[in-house]
Amino acid sequence: MFEGNRVIARCSDRNGRVEWYFQAREGLIGPYESEEKAEECLRKFVQHRIRLGLDGGRSRQAGLTAGTIQSNQRRASSRG
Repeated sequence: MFEGNRVIARCSDRNGRVEWYFQAREGLIGPYESEEKAEECLRKFVQHRIRLGLDGGRSRQAGLTAGTIQSNQRRASSRG
């Protein structure tokens, strides 16, 4: 659904340190202290967008809805 490596690093103009961001339709979101934190926040961002049904039409194209995706996720988590 939301594909591609969208986590990037940039050198801060303020302090010269590496800052991590993720790319979304809304623009670059960050900065984060580490690549891991940026990836974690990206996953949370994607899940939040799916819950709200704001997935750019991707789930409708695949014949899915946010409710179907959440239901499938609950079933999968209850199995393991």
